[in-house]
Amino acid sequence: KIIRMDRPYPTSEVFKMMDLTTINKTDTKIDGKTIKLNSKNLKLFKEKGCDCISCGSKGKHFRLERTPMTKKFHFQLYAIRSNGKEVLMTKDHIKPKSKGGPNGMDNLQPMCKLCNTKKSNNF
Repeated sequence: KIIRMDRPYPTSEVFKMMDLTTINKTDTKIDGKTIKLNSKNLKLFKEKGCDCISCGSKGKHFRLERTPMTKKFHFQLYAIRSNGKEVLMTKDHIKPKSKGGPNGMDNLQPMCKLCNTKKSNNF
């Protein structure tokens, strides 16, 4: 079960926090929670955009989440589908790792969880 904070964080606010984080300081306190601001997911969305490259769902806001097994919260990006429901945005490997695709930024693109699940390990 995911533990999720209620407050949505606009993408611009999170990206501004990332700009203020130095290379030596990867964690920062946000609303009393220690957050890692240099994750590959955050870098991907900042560099390549927040919209799904497949269906066009637009990433609107981040939420602070964690699993019961982890102590630190992290930001997850959510888009709003045409039906008004949230959908998780993910990093998709253009060439799947299972088929030899690298984990570098050149092989990553933003994709909603629904499209990423449909794509599976195809390219």
